[in-house]
Amino acid sequence: MYYSPHTHLAIARARQEDLLREAERARLARSFDDERPGVFTRLRTQLSRKREPSARPITV
Repeated sequence: MYYSPHTHLAIARARQEDLLREAERARLARSFDDERPGVFTRLRTQLSRKREPSARPITV
């Protein structure tokens, strides 16, 4: 079986390009600010709020 160094270099270059694309995609995903907070953030804020009775007018 013949081993070609050109094949190895082509595979290595393609893998390097894939890694760079993946890193760029991850960087863009981290920079994106989602408008809605995550589930854990919403649960934490909901559970940390103090429960106060709502003000209702007294009717007779």
